[in-house]
Amino acid sequence: MTSGESAYDPAKPFSGPVPGRARRRSQALAPFSREHHQALREAIELKRARQESADAVWQRFMQFWEQEGRPHFVEEEAVLLPAYARAADPNHPAVVRAMLEHILIRARIAAIGEQQQPVVDDLRELGAWLDLHVRHEERVLFPLIEDATGWTVA
Repeated sequence: MTSGESAYDPAKPFSGPVPGRARRRSQALAPFSREHHQALREAIELKRARQESADAVWQRFMQFWEQEGRPHFVEEEAVLLPAYARAADPNHPAVVRAMLEHILIRARIAAIGEQQQPVVDDLRELGAWLDLHVRHEERVLFPLIEDATGWTVA
């Protein structure tokens, strides 16, 4: 672990790095995983932002957010987490963490959107948060949901 890097805690937002690897997804979760690939590409671009590219990076991210990111969060909250809650304890730290991260990511996006000029450090932090969030869902939350619901790889 490097300085400034915390140990992974399934109950703490954006603690990382997230251990393990993503696995093949059930038919129910495969579309969400495909969307996560695009989110990871966006996270990389945010983390690479420089002052001269900040506006362009932010505009591309906002296009992604409005078309894919925000609807993805809504669908996870409306479909996946209720399916898990019907099968297992919705107070599981991985579930609570995912919801809290959704809230914090939305708040960070709103805060950056209020800036006259996007601040590079804020874009990079958002990229890091998005990266850790996706990896948490892929490596921890989605396997938890699949195990609880019985959704299996076809």
